[in-house]
Amino acid sequence: MTQRIDTADTIRMLARGEATFTLLGEHDPQVAFLIRERSAIITYLGETGIEVRSGLFPVGQIAVTAVIFRVGQYVRQEYVTWWNYHQAGNAEGFRAMAVQEFLSFHFYGDSIRRERTFVAANPFREFFATAIDTIMKLPAWNENDFLVARQKICARFPSPQEMWDAAAITP
Repeated sequence: MTQRIDTADTIRMLARGEATFTLLGEHDPQVAFLIRERSAIITYLGETGIEVRSGLFPVGQIAVTAVIFRVGQYVRQEYVTWWNYHQAGNAEGFRAMAVQEFLSFHFYGDSIRRERTFVAANPFREFFATAIDTIMKLPAWNENDFLVARQKICARFPSPQEMWDAAAITP
């Protein structure tokens, strides 16, 4: 069972321009993306939709999984969320992503209140099912090993735009 953290506390821990994911619901949990951003940027996103990509980046015996999304009509913003299957509770998130129909993206502004929500069809079901199969063939890794592997990915693709370009386009 995933340990639930208060959404406001999660948002406060994020820097502006950062995103994370969480599981919402007890019986049929759904992944939701939480984004902290400046209110002015949220306002200038305009009438737009969310574009999403995913990537599974092998680093030795560690599979670093990323979901990258971008949004914005007037001001385009990219966000990366990192998925560590072996972090407590994250396996449940992988399983949810493999079955849920829709994704929600909640943008929180300067006041730590939700200012905007986008909903998109979930194109990641097959990707996450395959990612689970791939990860289960690897030995389990610890949090430090994952962070080192993630740093290597970030060194190779230092900006969210470069991560976007490197990630697989999911149908």
